[in-house]
Amino acid sequence: MSLPSFRPSSHCGKHHGKASLWLAVAEVLLIVAWSSGFVGIRFAADYAPVLLVAFWRCVVVTFALLPFSLSAIRRASPLTIAVHAGIGLLAMTGYLTGVSKGIEYGVPAGLAALIADLLPLGTALLSMLLQRRLPDGRVWSGLTLGLAG
Repeated sequence: MSLPSFRPSSHCGKHHGKASLWLAVAEVLLIVAWSSGFVGIRFAADYAPVLLVAFWRCVVVTFALLPFSLSAIRRASPLTIAVHAGIGLLAMTGYLTGVSKGIEYGVPAGLAALIADLLPLGTALLSMLLQRRLPDGRVWSGLTLGLAG
């Protein structure tokens, strides 16, 4: 069974340049916001439960990104939404809970970030075990680039 997916809209014509610029800015903002989460959780751990901080961070991100994804959500089938919501819930809950609680228990934020950055490698290895096949060259190139970073 293949998983259903959202299909992003494509930009054509004279607006392509503006869309590319906006996308580049959005990607930089995502990197800064996502990376700051490790340090933010560390500082917040002194004042509030880390899972509460992570929850409110996700709420803010949800409302900030909802206008950009609302049209795709409207077009998606209930099955597609359920599958993506389930994947997101399991991935983010497992990821954020582990990282946040680790930082709360004293793991340095930088070390937690490095360990969390190994998740794509773990996912690829798990995928190889479950599917009993090796990924293609693009996957290996991406994993190598990520590991080198």
